[in-house]
Amino acid sequence: MLTVMLAGTALVLVTWWAATTHAARGARRGPSAVGRQLQPVQAALEEPIAHFGEHEPEPEAAVPNIAAVVREGLLELRNAELRLILDAVDQGFVTVQPDGQLLPERSKILEQWTGELPVRAYIWDVVERLDPSAHAWTKHAWLQLQEGFLPLPLALSQLPSRLQRDGRCWDMSCYPVSKSEALQRVVVVLTDVSAALERQRALAEQGDFAVLVERLIGFRHGYFEFWNEATRLVASVSSSQAAGPELRRNLHTLKGSSRFVGLLGLAAVCHELEDATHEREPYRLTDSERERLRAAWDALRQRMQPLLQTARGSVEFAEDDFKRLERAIHEQAPHERLQLLLQRLLLPSTAARLAAAKQHLLEVCQRLGKSPPEVTLLDHDLRLSSARFANFWSVFVHVLNNTADHGVESDAVRLSSGKSLPAKVQISTRRSADSVLVEVSDDGPGIDWSRVAARARQRNLPFRTRQELVNALFSDAFSLSDDISEFSGRGVGLAAVKSAVSALGGSIEVESELGRGTKMCFRLALDDKPTTAPTERL
Repeated sequence: MLTVMLAGTALVLVTWWAATTHAARGARRGPSAVGRQLQPVQAALEEPIAHFGEHEPEPEAAVPNIAAVVREGLLELRNAELRLILDAVDQGFVTVQPDGQLLPERSKILEQWTGELPVRAYIWDVVERLDPSAHAWTKHAWLQLQEGFLPLPLALSQLPSRLQRDGRCWDMSCYPVSKSEALQRVVVVLTDVSAALERQRALAEQGDFAVLVERLIGFRHGYFEFWNEATRLVASVSSSQAAGPELRRNLHTLKGSSRFVGLLGLAAVCHELEDATHEREPYRLTDSERERLRAAWDALRQRMQPLLQTARGSVEFAEDDFKRLERAIHEQAPHERLQLLLQRLLLPSTAARLAAAKQHLLEVCQRLGKSPPEVTLLDHDLRLSSARFANFWSVFVHVLNNTADHGVESDAVRLSSGKSLPAKVQISTRRSADSVLVEVSDDGPGIDWSRVAARARQRNLPFRTRQELVNALFSDAFSLSDDISEFSGRGVGLAAVKSAVSALGGSIEVESELGRGTKMCFRLALDDKPTTAPTERL
């Protein structure tokens, strides 16, 4: 018992010495926040020290008294230090009970952001002050967490990760504190990332602007096609009336076409909006999300406007086309022949478009960690109207992404299957009667039609014939990927392709054999007259 009492006394003395030494140092420098915070601790310890030894208490009484003083003193010291830390940091820390109610401990800067909170406040009250549109979302997600139906990590992932209001942006992270697998607390950390995002945005704008200028110089027809189509998509996506599958397809297509032309900043904004709205019902953007997209596009538009006005009045054509026209004139070719050659100059060649498609395919394969495939391009000297086929080319990027993700195998898989390296992909355009055929083929794993049938059955889609399975592949929210990436997995891209092909009075043909590869052919009408073609070949 004496040992315990001496140990307790030593702890009191050490704690008292730390407090008085800190206060003495503070006195030499003048009053400080630390000194003021430690005064209650010093006062609590000085009285038992001052009277220590005046009388000999009974050991049974002395030890509990000293232990109580030590516990109280250490608690005061801990709280004082914790308060100093929370008041000094530039992040918003708050501890939340399982029912969503806030505990008193929180960092000072949090209430600078939110204003004074009520005594009985909940985490969704904090969120509402920073992003009103996320209030209901947060409350619903927290109730799911409280019910315990979902695994804890998955339940926490349903909470918003980013809050936005009046040009400011906060990242929100949640750290659970559990005991015996029972949730006790959740520490929520809010970080103001406005300045960092602004720097990233400025750098992305500079990079995107440089890419647009390069595209304008190198492929003028393709540039104007992208610009006109992207302008339409931004207006559609940012409309307050936009919702449901059409919004999902347009946002995904804007992301894909932006990445296709190298606008990584704009593509990143679209990808973040897709992540934020992935499981939102009804599928709709918030006001702040629409404003963010408009701001990113307007920044590009303002910088490109002078170049647009200059470039629209010019015509670009290849040297071979000029020589062909010159030779026809010299040979005094018929008027109809000359007129055809002149019209040809105004139509962009698919050769440049296929070259851009190849570059995009290689970049996606690299991002996916795959070796670059051998890509063969066959344009058959085909030229097409920009205005008529612009929408199709804007969604064609989804076909390329699908090929890179599902049609190009890793080297290890190919070697184990007895295939040679590298993987092979062919992209071609050609004319057939009154139709244009755009084809993409690979020698990859092929389509597992049994998996397609199983997934179609799960989604209550027809699945008994091959045609029904092809239709399922190109339906909304249908995907064979178990994971979502920036390129695939949302079940949106091929549905957008189907919509564009249908608008052109076209059809889709799919040939695929398990283990040997896949070929997709998109048959597009040259005019408004629809073409009929088989939709599958085995």
